[in-house]
Amino acid sequence: MRLQTAIRFIALLLVGALVTLVGFVVLLLLIGPIEILYDRQYQRVLDYRTEQGQFESQTINIYGWSTQSSLVTILDVEFVDERTGWAVGASGKILSTSDGGATWSPQESGTTLSLHSVSFIDAHTGWIAGDLGLVLATVDGGVAWQPLNTSTDAPLRGVDFIDESTGWMVDSKGRVLSTSNGGAAWTATQAASASLESLDFIDGLRGWAVGGAGTIASTTDGGANWTAESLGRELLFDASFADADTGWAVGSGGTILSTVDGGGTWVRQQASTTTYILGVDFVDVSTGWAVGRDGAVLATTDGGKTWTAQSSGVSTTFLAVDGITAESAVAVGIDGLIIATRDGGATWQVMRGVESLLDLDFIDSSNGWAVGTFGLVLRTQDGGKSYEELPTATDRHLHGVKFIDPDHGWVVGENGKIMRTADGGQSWLPQASGVSETLRGVEFIDSNSGWAVGDSGIVLATSDGGAVWRAGRAGDDSLFDVEFLDATTGWAVGENGALFATTDGSSWSASPSGSPRHLYDLYVIDRNRAWAVGANGTVLHTSNGGQAWARQRSGTRAELLSVGFANAKRGWAVGRRGTIIRTEKGGESWSLEEVGTRHDLHKIHVVDGTTAFAVGNLGLLLGYTGRPDVLIGVNPLVIGLMILTAFAGIYLWRRYVATPFRRRSAVATTGKWRRGWATPANGGAGAG
Repeated sequence: MRLQTAIRFIALLLVGALVTLVGFVVLLLLIGPIEILYDRQYQRVLDYRTEQGQFESQTINIYGWSTQSSLVTILDVEFVDERTGWAVGASGKILSTSDGGATWSPQESGTTLSLHSVSFIDAHTGWIAGDLGLVLATVDGGVAWQPLNTSTDAPLRGVDFIDESTGWMVDSKGRVLSTSNGGAAWTATQAASASLESLDFIDGLRGWAVGGAGTIASTTDGGANWTAESLGRELLFDASFADADTGWAVGSGGTILSTVDGGGTWVRQQASTTTYILGVDFVDVSTGWAVGRDGAVLATTDGGKTWTAQSSGVSTTFLAVDGITAESAVAVGIDGLIIATRDGGATWQVMRGVESLLDLDFIDSSNGWAVGTFGLVLRTQDGGKSYEELPTATDRHLHGVKFIDPDHGWVVGENGKIMRTADGGQSWLPQASGVSETLRGVEFIDSNSGWAVGDSGIVLATSDGGAVWRAGRAGDDSLFDVEFLDATTGWAVGENGALFATTDGSSWSASPSGSPRHLYDLYVIDRNRAWAVGANGTVLHTSNGGQAWARQRSGTRAELLSVGFANAKRGWAVGRRGTIIRTEKGGESWSLEEVGTRHDLHKIHVVDGTTAFAVGNLGLLLGYTGRPDVLIGVNPLVIGLMILTAFAGIYLWRRYVATPFRRRSAVATTGKWRRGWATPANGGAGAG
């Protein structure tokens, strides 16, 4: 009997433990998809079709750091002479230039759809083809764009007009749409079974289109009839013909095909690359350019018998190129990149799109702004899922940004530049700084009280929102950042370990940092605790309001350019070559985080323990999404919940399992079992 009782007791004990375990699992499910013992990033791989038609794999971090959308990709470019041109791209982007690409001005497209191709016949008349069958037309150089009816919702990949009436487009369904009245009406012809990506006509009769599965289609009757052939499995993205006989087509795997008989036969040319070649254009039968992934630019002066790699100076993917003359060409691509050459490709100059982002500021997890070179200002209202480029009317580099609410903010930059907005950045008003030094940091604690610091120790202060700025100095070294807790208490850091403090908001005194290294950024969490970061992996910490600074081991020698903390324990620092380090112990120890980029990261803004953002070179925007911290032994709240769950399991076990078992066991030794319950031998009441 004792053995039987022991077995039953152990079995019921296991049942109680199981109840506790189930309760804990339910608790975890309520908290979310978390890991208890390991701090790994969950990832998923998404297959997606790029703007050019190829399939790739992209790794996206569900938790951790991930790249956010940045500058709008430019998909095509067209010049009618050396000075006048247009570029089109994602999100309805249209840009125009009248100075050869030195400056670009946005034009209103009236759409957010991707615009894939542009064709102009002169400085006034042009057409654009885009997603969902969208066609736009202009007769005034893009001052106004009007949508045209195409009776299709298929993505239109290429457009080509030879005069104000006659033009063609290709779509993703292998069709060619033609018009003889400037786009008022279109006729569709099935030219191929594969998606078509581009086309080129040399007159009203002869034209060629290229696309998937090595497809090349040709017509000799203006598009009424097409003959298609497949030359392999390569994806062909673009084609260019110099005359009725001589043409080229480019595609995946470094493919360059050429013909000298109008497409009757095609031969492969040696490109000395296996990368995707996404755009090609020839100005005559000898001179042409081809562009593609990873900043690839190829040039030929002998019709493609030899192709020479030219240095673009960037690693960004190019999507299209337009040869203007034998000496001039313009290429466009990812992140709004536009480059140009005026010497046949011996040198390429970046005209737009590789703007570095130098600073950012968020007022909450959704609303933020980033600023950078050439007057770039971006805004997000959805936590970095999308960014809008805002007009600033300046080409000065902007080094600092500060917002106090969704509407009111300031930016500072080169040559003493200060601008203020009262509408979230949609419009900016310049403020007179009274100085010519570059301003590198700005801080406001309310709508009136603000400061800016910059080169040669310049410190500006305002008490009226910037209507008047008062100039002062804190040493002679350039200052990179300034932080204030209130209207009187602040710090600034700069070159050669410069570290200054103020207790009245106007006069500054040197605070010994103990470091000769440049200090680039500062984060103050309260009156006692702050961190500063700088060259050679420098991390300094004070716990007594700056009276003394101690160096912390960062674990890196990279220049650290910015630092931010969510609380007194959790923080990050970012720097050169994509360096990100993280601490969970207030800087006592730091660990490197791999984010998959080698671009310099200039600034980080930490919103809270699970949300942070960073910006850097080439318009790079990173976002951090963290899991709830539920590591055992770390989060007291979770430990408490575990204890409550355990007690709940014990209670359920004792109430519904253990107590009835003890009653049964006690009665079984003195009475009889009846209907599952025991009747006491002494005649006492029982379940009957």
